[in-house]
Amino acid sequence: MYKNIFNAYQDFWRKATDFKSKTTRSDWWWVNFVNLIISFLTIPISFKIFGFNSYGLICILPQIAIDIRILRDF
Repeated sequence: MYKNIFNAYQDFWRKATDFKSKTTRSDWWWVNFVNLIISFLTIPISFKIFGFNSYGLICILPQIAIDIRILRDF
């Protein structure tokens, strides 16, 4: 199970600008779950230092790419 989560998250970053390949539903859910956990951990620190969610800003392009890949499968 942990390998699936780790591989899904690695693919999330490897395919950050890939809008044409496919993504499984489980990979999409695992990536969003991990991003939620990381966001909850980094938001208090980011707001104190920068005044905004820096992790969320970094993840915008890869998140758009994975969302487009999963929408193409529908």
